[in-house]
Amino acid sequence: MSKGLEWRFGDELPEEELDRDWPQPQAWRRWWAWIVVLLLLVGGAYGWWRQRQQTLDQAEAQVERVARLELQALAGGDMELYMSLQDTVDEVWRQAQAAYTETFALPLPIQGITTTQTSVESARVVGERARVEIKHSIPLTDERRASFRAIRFYRLTDRGRWVHTKVDPDYGGRPVSLLGRLVEVRVRERDADWIEAVVKDMGALTSGYCDLISCQQNLPLTLDLGAALDEAVVPGDDVLPAPFLVGAPEDEAAELLWKASLEGFLLERLIDREIGPRPSGMHRGDIFRDRLYAWFRQELGLNNPPSLDSGLIREALDAGTWIPLWELWSLPPDDLRRPLIEAEIDLLLHFIEREHGAIAVGRLPRALRDAFHPGEGIVAVVREPWWVFRRRYLTYVREITADRSDRLMAFSSYDIMMRCWETVGSTSFGAIWGVHWDEPEPTVLSTNGEVGALLPVSWSPDGARLLTVQQRGDEHALYVLTSGGSKPQRLPGMPEGSEPVGSMGFGETGWSPDGGHLAYRTPDQGIEGGIVDVRNGEHAVFEGDFVAWSPDGRRLIYARPIPWHWSPELRVQTFWIWDRDGAHARSLGHGYTAGWSPDGARIAYVTPEPALRTFDTMTGGTTALLDKSSLRRTLGFTPTLSPVSGQPFEMDWSPTGEWIALAATRSSLGGSEETLTLLVRDGDHRVLDRQQGGLLRLSWSPDGHWLTTVTFERDHSRVIVRDVQGNVLFGGEDAFVSWSSDGRHMAVAKDPLLRILEIESGTWKDFEIPGTCRPVMWNPHTKGGRGLVPGQDWRSSIQSCDLPHCQP
Repeated sequence: MSKGLEWRFGDELPEEELDRDWPQPQAWRRWWAWIVVLLLLVGGAYGWWRQRQQTLDQAEAQVERVARLELQALAGGDMELYMSLQDTVDEVWRQAQAAYTETFALPLPIQGITTTQTSVESARVVGERARVEIKHSIPLTDERRASFRAIRFYRLTDRGRWVHTKVDPDYGGRPVSLLGRLVEVRVRERDADWIEAVVKDMGALTSGYCDLISCQQNLPLTLDLGAALDEAVVPGDDVLPAPFLVGAPEDEAAELLWKASLEGFLLERLIDREIGPRPSGMHRGDIFRDRLYAWFRQELGLNNPPSLDSGLIREALDAGTWIPLWELWSLPPDDLRRPLIEAEIDLLLHFIEREHGAIAVGRLPRALRDAFHPGEGIVAVVREPWWVFRRRYLTYVREITADRSDRLMAFSSYDIMMRCWETVGSTSFGAIWGVHWDEPEPTVLSTNGEVGALLPVSWSPDGARLLTVQQRGDEHALYVLTSGGSKPQRLPGMPEGSEPVGSMGFGETGWSPDGGHLAYRTPDQGIEGGIVDVRNGEHAVFEGDFVAWSPDGRRLIYARPIPWHWSPELRVQTFWIWDRDGAHARSLGHGYTAGWSPDGARIAYVTPEPALRTFDTMTGGTTALLDKSSLRRTLGFTPTLSPVSGQPFEMDWSPTGEWIALAATRSSLGGSEETLTLLVRDGDHRVLDRQQGGLLRLSWSPDGHWLTTVTFERDHSRVIVRDVQGNVLFGGEDAFVSWSSDGRHMAVAKDPLLRILEIESGTWKDFEIPGTCRPVMWNPHTKGGRGLVPGQDWRSSIQSCDLPHCQP
């Protein structure tokens, strides 16, 4: 039988180990229970937190999606979608959003900028409310960016939708008032720090504006930048959204943009206070206001000076799309011609500043308050009649838009050329104008004020050349323009002080009939004259004063005074016939005036007796057309020197050769004068008319049908145009009459019009002229209507409308 074994636990342990106090198994169980409970609590809390965070993340994501959808709707102009995302509980809020989004959908500095980048940065949800940060970023020209941060608030509806809602009233802080010179700005605490520095510059702007226009409205002007976008009204003149709601600046570049925007907004408010409120529903005149704002912005240093777009205006004039003044300031803002409208208004304001100073433009806002339209306001500012201002302005328009490099060179394309000038106050100005018969208005070719400007003197009979003078201080030089030539040609070898014959433009001309030679006189060197070949510059001199070319252009008449008869009572001269080919001059006889017959066979002259005689150029014989007794009996008085012409007689042989017109002046003891005009021919003579005033000029129309008599009395000239039967075609004071070379048209220049009469039809055509125009020179080859510029009548619309109440 085997031996059994017994194992006793603890026998192998020392005695002292057996005596220790070990924990009871129940205590260990209690510790582990607490640990398990703690772990369960932590796990539950984490699970709850994680679930909550997921829910919060989902809510923030939902809010951000709503915010992005709003921004997309605004960017795309989908107002229906945008308004569907607004809080529906508060109808006032919805109305306010509909009003504000039209003006303040983006931060003020970036209104109208299409390259703005907008993004939703973050959203924070607290219960049923949320706040979203929106970032606007725009690129700048120097590769930098300007950043703005805006805050939008949202509410969770009962249906679980997030909608844009009112501002948390505690977020922006309390209202703060910031004071600058003549301006007060109200903001919320959140925006106060960065706006405070801007207010100082706004004060300087207000002060500069008031210095310019002498402010009369109550100041300081208050701007409120604390609007919460929750009022159902369109923003007022001095109420703007709080910057933190639409985009507060995050960097220096953004602050500069805000500064410029606030200064521009302040300036508009200042101007509007002077002009007054815009009529409800009326937008006409808004473009004029906008350009006035732009002028003030550049004048006060907010913008760079605008460049005048004279090219656009020149194109409009050439195309006939120029907008007349009365229409200019009544056009709506959406007019398709807006670029041209703005260019014309800018030019108008520039002209006012140029002529009357910046202070005149500065006074326009106040003048416009009570004006029926801007034209009345302008008149109140410039203090001159509307027609004077308008004419001066239109002259200026033509001056700056004319292509002066070649317009005068194109002289042969014009039917008429004229020098026009006027004096306003102590200032005189003028220009050279060209007229096309079939065009509605004259065109400026050059201005007298230009350095080295060429002033036209007379047209050559063949129409191929134009004589001009260039004035430089007290000196002048004669130039000839040739049709199709590249540049003016100076006449060489002209004696000092010489002047061309015919420079007064009364019909006489120093040109030879073929246009190859030009007669001149040198009054500063005694009585001396000469002719110059305009093609090669060769000169020939005769000792006397030029009188007239022969019809064939080979001979001329000149005169020398008789020394012992040189007295205030008698100015008898000796007439000489001179051959330009170098033959010796031969004496014609003594007298007062002389002229060629149309065929060149005879010369009529008034002898000292006085008598009217003719000289036969072939035989040298003389014939009395009106002897001494017959002439005195017909006149009924003894002629005296006209204080105007310096001669007792004027004479002109009709181009048809039938009649010789002879006019004489009588002066009475009382100082009054009378001019009597006779018609004389072989075996016949009669009185045509008597006129008050001293004789100034006597001339026939080119066809010999009409006779023009010009007299002068008491600072006024009197013109009568009549036929040989005495029928009057035209009569008037202070007018200048000239004829086309074929006699079919008569031009009458009398400020403010150039009127052209077509003789056959009896119809007049009017051109508005800028002042007094003398002489009016017809192109010898004019056929009417060669035209280079405008085809549409912009002048007539201006002429038909005048103050005080212009209506189209």
